[in-house]
Amino acid sequence: MNILVVDDNPSNRLLLRYTIEGEGHIVTEADDGVVAIELVKENKYDIVFMDMMMPIMNGYEATKYIKEILQPDLPVYVVSAYKKVDFPADWQSVNYEGVLSKPVSLDTIASIINKHNNGTNTK
Repeated sequence: MNILVVDDNPSNRLLLRYTIEGEGHIVTEADDGVVAIELVKENKYDIVFMDMMMPIMNGYEATKYIKEILQPDLPVYVVSAYKKVDFPADWQSVNYEGVLSKPVSLDTIASIINKHNNGTNTK
């Protein structure tokens, strides 16, 4: 699977990269929402893991654009230190797949990948 990881923190991206690549998948990284949108315009991704709080363009704005304009069926998972009950109200209008609390466990990532894997695993 081809997976996009979007987070302004390089350590968070690295942790997700190692976890996902350890499962045999390809990872592309972006450090803000603007870069994520450009990557989604140019490439096909099977899943996006999107940080909520980022400079330049936050996860809400990027997810909204991706889901409404580019690829409505692309599964986007919000990765955040927030609990879902603490989410800003505007997130209710975005069609994201789920919320993952940082740090995201290997089991959670593997479960999500298996849920969306349609025989495209690179292993």
